[in-house]
Amino acid sequence: KVLAIALIALLAFSAFAESDLVQDARETMEELESEGRNENGEVVLSQAQYDKYLANFGNLLNGLLKCHKHPGYCPKCPKVYRKSWKKIGTWASDVAVSSRGRIMVIGRGSSIWRYVGHGRWAKFPGGARRIALSPDGRPHVTNRHAHIWYWHRGRYHRIPGSAWDISYGGRITVIGTNREAGGFGIYQWMGRHWKKIPGSATQVSVDYHGRPWVVNKFHDIFRWTGRKWIHVAGKAIDVGVGVKGDVWIIGTNHHAYKWTGRGWKNYGGNFRRIDVGPKGPVATAWNHHGVYLLSKQEIK
Repeated sequence: KVLAIALIALLAFSAFAESDLVQDARETMEELESEGRNENGEVVLSQAQYDKYLANFGNLLNGLLKCHKHPGYCPKCPKVYRKSWKKIGTWASDVAVSSRGRIMVIGRGSSIWRYVGHGRWAKFPGGARRIALSPDGRPHVTNRHAHIWYWHRGRYHRIPGSAWDISYGGRITVIGTNREAGGFGIYQWMGRHWKKIPGSATQVSVDYHGRPWVVNKFHDIFRWTGRKWIHVAGKAIDVGVGVKGDVWIIGTNHHAYKWTGRGWKNYGGNFRRIDVGPKGPVATAWNHHGVYLLSKQEIK
């Protein structure tokens, strides 16, 4: 009924300036959605409501709506986010960002790609399942056999051992293949051998003091002080730590969150993996179909 009234009003005043029509449509949308906003300020519509909304207003409010399933505007998605992620790639299963800002991803068929700017990517030798970058941008990877390799002087060199996940901060840190209560063992490379860190996890990211943040198979979040693990409130499926110590996670609802020191601030999205560079976080879409960057200007 509200939509029908709004449609009649739009037709009756079609000679009005477009800004007036946009304002009218915006007010109608807010009336319709007044009971659907959650604690993060997001607007939730049923698919039926959204279809009716599009039928009445068409593409008039493209600039007002942002996507539920993909960051940015999408005409088929019934949710709104306040933050704007920029799409820089089309497909990736994992992402890594160096402390100097180099971005690399794992693409289709375990291929490795390096971001060269303006939405363009260059293929890099080799294949992998997980990737991390040294400060100067050299890849350290694990493959489908859980072998660990690093790139140096034009070719890959193998590091002894096996791992399912890898991070490069102050030290190379991996999630091993030995099953434990919270997932798999956690190890740091000491130059010639691996040192076991107490505890277990499934995902790891290391700050530039060599202190890991991890997520275990129960989606619990912990950070290592150098002597013990501290439990951090919240649930996650991935974690990323930047060169300046800023910590981001992908929550179990697939949104990206930034640690404020007291809690997690929601930056929306629909993601699977995340890493953090000097200019902000870079994340891969939940269905792998996209690589997204959030600029410093969007992070408050």
